[in-house]
Amino acid sequence: MASDDDYSVIRVFPDYADSVMWFIIGTVSYDESCVSDTLRRDMEAWESHYCQAMGDDLVWRSPDDEKYHVAEGRRLAESLSVEVGHAFEVEYFDEGDRKVRVRSDERASNERAARAFADVRASHTELIARIERETEAGAVFGWFANDPNDEARE
Repeated sequence: MASDDDYSVIRVFPDYADSVMWFIIGTVSYDESCVSDTLRRDMEAWESHYCQAMGDDLVWRSPDDEKYHVAEGRRLAESLSVEVGHAFEVEYFDEGDRKVRVRSDERASNERAARAFADVRASHTELIARIERETEAGAVFGWFANDPNDEARE
């Protein structure tokens, strides 16, 4: 079972995905997250800058690009933290890829965003509970690779 930490930390980083927000097991799209239009635009610009400033060898093209990325990442993490409120921590990467977490001391400034992340958490928690119930009842879960040319086995 995952720790409570896994269900309360929103990670912010660009990775060629639907958004820069990662929560529990994957990205949360901008539409699903309900973040403000301003924060969404700023996150999209930050990711675009990352894609332009990062070389094919995954090395920054200039020290200024890296400095901008780190400073803007912190600002965006703090802004997201304010929007979702104290129920969530927001993690981002600082200089040297050091993980840093921020948490607002206040209630959510964007109740829709806070509810969206709470809904993702509730949905995932229910899925895990269902899997645990079904496992206790004898169901077997796992990843299985089957060759479509294999004949059925008994």
